Amino acid sequence: MGTAPWDIYAEQLTHLGYGHPLWVPDPAPGQPPVEVGDVGWINDGEFLPLFNVFRGEHDAQFWGAVPVDFVPLGIRECALIGPRDKISQSVLCSQSIQRVDVSGEYRSASSNMSCGVNFTFECMDEAGALLVMGPSGRTTDILSRQRIVDYMNTHFDSWLEFANDRLGLGLKEDQIMFVSGTTKTSRWGVAAFRGTRSEKRGTVVGNFGPLATVDFSFSISDAQLSHSHYRSGPTEGRGCQDKYDQCVFIHYYKRKRRKWSILPSVMKAAAGPVRTRAVRRADGVGRRSGEIRWGTARGVRTSAKLLATP
Repeated sequence: MGTAPWDIYAEQLTHLGYGHPLWVPDPAPGQPPVEVGDVGWINDGEFLPLFNVFRGEHDAQFWGAVPVDFVPLGIRECALIGPRDKISQSVLCSQSIQRVDVSGEYRSASSNMSCGVNFTFECMDEAGALLVMGPSGRTTDILSRQRIVDYMNTHFDSWLEFANDRLGLGLKEDQIMFVSGTTKTSRWGVAAFRGTRSEKRGTVVGNFGPLATVDFSFSISDAQLSHSHYRSGPTEGRGCQDKYDQCVFIHYYKRKRRKWSILPSVMKAAAGPVRTRAVRRADGVGRRSGEIRWGTARGVRTSAKLLATP
């Protein structure tokens, strides 16, 4: 259970099933937004890229270099879907938050886009988080799961060597991820908190109009939080045309070693809510000896399903 706002934020919003929530949706200055095919890692709630598998060695790469013996993945070899509108709600909240007393949420008459929010809420737990965005969340996904797994199994060791020997990052094996899906918006505000009181009341006010800079404020229990617990973006007005380059969620694959196996396996993470099924012993005792998990928020074995040992 983390105490940093980006850890609280991810912990509280992963259950929504849209992917891993990013505390820092805006790309770094001079860098492109997160794209499917990016290989990188998450640092303090921000996805940082190493390279993109769909670009060649001599194409524009983030660090001006690629792993040794780099072989791009042909984008035409993968089934992609999107971008398409996936999230139409202007506000997404953790399970602990109940949205109440909406005193103002208006939409642009010309474009029917969400422009502002003004509401109070109650939190029934010690921690909570929320995402406000406009006008919508657009998703792009790579559907070719087996293609990704095979590609990672072939090239992952060179990625780890590139990150640590070439760039000196000191990343662990399970920190490196392959982005297989993105959800982007144009304007956003994020907030996260944790305290000792289990019942809190707060207020969110924001202007997300297309012609203005984002104005976002957040308060809880009659006390203003420090700026480290809420942020918004982008910092400049977007003009009349919305630009979907602010990445609020990602789906990804990673490699992780199981305690009961000496071989690593590629897993898809942040794939959605957990569904489990009890496993009964062969002797008919009916004792719960393990779980089959698939589509979990923490990851799934890509060989269809994973049987947990008793």
